[in-house]
Amino acid sequence: MTRLSTTLGLLLLALTTPAQAQGSEPSYKTGKALEAALSARISWSSHGAELGDQVHDLQKQAEVIILRDRRIDPHQLASIEADSRPRTEILRQLTEAIPDGGFCVTEWFACIGTKETVHRLPLLIVRNRNLVNSQRKKLSAEQFLKLTSNINVHWEHLAEPRQILLTYANASGATIRNPEAVPHDIWTEGQLPGMSFPEMAAVILNQFDLTLSMTEGTVEFSIVPVDIQQSLQHRYSVDSKFKSSVIAGWQEKVPTAAVKWTGANALVTATLEQHVVLSSIVSDLMYSPSNAPTNSTSKGSLRTTRFQLSAERATIGELINYFRANNVSIEVKDEELPAMKAVFREIVRLDKTMEKQAGTEFFPRLFSKHFRTVTVLDDRVILSAE
Repeated sequence: MTRLSTTLGLLLLALTTPAQAQGSEPSYKTGKALEAALSARISWSSHGAELGDQVHDLQKQAEVIILRDRRIDPHQLASIEADSRPRTEILRQLTEAIPDGGFCVTEWFACIGTKETVHRLPLLIVRNRNLVNSQRKKLSAEQFLKLTSNINVHWEHLAEPRQILLTYANASGATIRNPEAVPHDIWTEGQLPGMSFPEMAAVILNQFDLTLSMTEGTVEFSIVPVDIQQSLQHRYSVDSKFKSSVIAGWQEKVPTAAVKWTGANALVTATLEQHVVLSSIVSDLMYSPSNAPTNSTSKGSLRTTRFQLSAERATIGELINYFRANNVSIEVKDEELPAMKAVFREIVRLDKTMEKQAGTEFFPRLFSKHFRTVTVLDDRVILSAE
């Protein structure tokens, strides 16, 4: 972080470039932005609060989608104590209230449920995608394009999942031969990010232990039970610092899996049931409290570490998100309030390059015009309008 100026200067050039003109652009984050939001450190305290309420609050605060499997009771109680911890740690503690609970993070959203349910979901999404890709030469270009195009899925309160599937199948030019295979259920309002119909169908059907099969050479699908003994090939991306532990865990728990490593990527052929175990091992290592990301300034206090910034302009929100993505914890009091959202849109103008300064000088100079109080601690910066 002591060489912040070059990196941040390049970043701000991109941030100040006008975004695509999409008036209805979704507010939730996906991809790298989702990863950054979930790795950002926050403090969280709850005592006997309902699981569903806490998931909703965390989702709203992080501006990401956090799915809760339909079989998980939202009214069960969960208590959490976390001081300056990644949001993934909040998710981990929330799942402790669920028998055999777990969570996964995909490129589109996070999902909590039982370990079996959540850790097979990313594989079923990829399976459905491959199902369509395998038929590419047997479908017309128009059919293939409609089936693989992303759609933003939204349903109203008291919607039936069966009808959600039929609606978006029709929008994608597909038909479902046996929609009655989806049990009757009523869901509260929800949404999914941009996904193709086969991908979003995996998210909905997984909650009923179901998935899709495809009639060869057509855009007809049938709803079938998930086959946990189906052999699937899946690529895992493993951080190099976890690779040796992952290899040891996989060999101990699933010695029969066929694994081919290329650097930090492992191409694994195994049954869906085995993949659930493999995926949970990776997840447990990545999101273990002992492996939570630390500040890049951990060798020294934020108070004494020297920072430099070279940029012309950025919004308060862009700066805060940047620091959080680089594991500098920025805690904002009342962040979820509309008034604070307005502050996040305010522009910071930097006509001259800021010289290197210790954190106790750097952060007040950067934020004091927009926050009444800027407190720099050893491990985090606290911004407050009070």
